[in-house]
Amino acid sequence: MELQIHGLFGERDTIDEATEYFGEVIQAMPKEERLPMYTAFYVFWNTIARNYTLTERKENEDSISKS
Repeated sequence: MELQIHGLFGERDTIDEATEYFGEVIQAMPKEERLPMYTAFYVFWNTIARNYTLTERKENEDSISKS
């Protein structure tokens, strides 16, 4: 399986920056709507953490392969 870049959305330079951005977006939401978003994000996060080995991408690489 390969993860492809989704052209509709932007990106950040690092996972830490992307996680920080996610937190900022969540904080802008009404408090009662945040829990489902945190749940979805961390289910996605745990799936990647358990099943994939991430390495920094070299220039011009467009996918992340499952190891």
